[in-house]
Amino acid sequence: MRVSVTPRWHVARCGVQECALRTPDPPLDVADYLETAGGLLVGYDSGEFGGGLLWFDDRGRWEQTITSANTLRLLATPRGPVAFTGVSHMMTDEGHVLRLARRGAGWRSASRRLPGAPRVVLAQPDDSILVVTTEDLVRLTTDLRVVHLHHGAWRELYPSTLVEDTDGSFFIGMRYAVAHLRPGPSGMTEEWLVPEGAGARPDGRLTPG
Repeated sequence: MRVSVTPRWHVARCGVQECALRTPDPPLDVADYLETAGGLLVGYDSGEFGGGLLWFDDRGRWEQTITSANTLRLLATPRGPVAFTGVSHMMTDEGHVLRLARRGAGWRSASRRLPGAPRVVLAQPDDSILVVTTEDLVRLTTDLRVVHLHHGAWRELYPSTLVEDTDGSFFIGMRYAVAHLRPGPSGMTEEWLVPEGAGARPDGRLTPG
């Protein structure tokens, strides 16, 4: 028997009519969304062109702009939703994690600073969260305390994936390479897996083969 399932939510680009007059032109790109009781949280990220975190009711009507910061990832946790915001463009590199709490018909947020714009977010079985930023790997505790694990050499390589191995090491995938971080007595040792023929510029940055 074939079962057809119709999605409850359809998330598209955010235009002026959908997101009220605070939305800039051109429309913003949806980065992530999270269904919660009574509606939908939608994160928008168009890089240097802007972003935001908006709240829509269960009929799809805009209700609140929680922040105008670029919102890259939304995550459900036992203590409520968290949002990861930030932007890395030219000389700007900043990031925050926001704890969201429902207050009446709207939302309030409490913010913690990250060491850079978040690139990869990975929830852990112990409810902590691993975050790869522009140049760092950090762990967020359940109360969103930032624990710094490693400062890496992947700036401008745009990390996109993170895997933790059974031995406690990490693999971070990015443009042209994979960084392998091994834990040791004095911190993480950083090794690189690169395609054959790839080299390095005089400043140590990787170049494709």
